[in-house]
Amino acid sequence: MSQEAARGSRDEYTGLCQEILNVAVGQTIVDLERHLGDLTYFPSFVVFGEIIFPPLLIARVPLATAKGSFNCAFLLDMAKPKLAQKLKKIVEGFSDNNEADGGTPQ
Repeated sequence: MSQEAARGSRDEYTGLCQEILNVAVGQTIVDLERHLGDLTYFPSFVVFGEIIFPPLLIARVPLATAKGSFNCAFLLDMAKPKLAQKLKKIVEGFSDNNEADGGTPQ
């Protein structure tokens, strides 16, 4: 396949990859949440070109095919869930204090 033809197929290829990833993530997210609590997750994305991975907990698997190679990566960022838990406790504290003072929660 020529580069021009390959570029013309990017939408279909990207859609296929994203759907495969959505199924895989959908099957694993339930188990991850069982061990880690509620998680925030984002749709998969496909990058054509280079990407620099941040120095965080990342699982990366390079895959090579006859048509070329690509990376499949998984990032678990524990900072955001911890921040959300702290904010939830703060909001609950405000609600508890308001009710203890005889106020009506708004």
